[in-house]
Amino acid sequence: MADSERFTAAICAAPKVLANAGVIESRIVAGFPGVLEALPQQGFSLSSDAVVTDGKIVTSRGPGTAIDFALTLIAHLVSVAKRDEVEAQLKR
Repeated sequence: MADSERFTAAICAAPKVLANAGVIESRIVAGFPGVLEALPQQGFSLSSDAVVTDGKIVTSRGPGTAIDFALTLIAHLVSVAKRDEVEAQLKR
């Protein structure tokens, strides 16, 4: 996905897979606390934000950020209007 310049997304510990594949090198990312910090050669910047978009790489911290992660993906893959529509339905 990343090589095709398509959106690539990972949440919780999954950004570690992207790190091992070299996909997040020189990127700002989020991940489950402690997982990415444990990698011997990081090559990326770690953010404490709930969801981080750097280019076409979208990462998030974990289960508690899953809704924000999903809404961010909807905004990128469909539209901000659709994201807002889905979010409004969640607040009912």
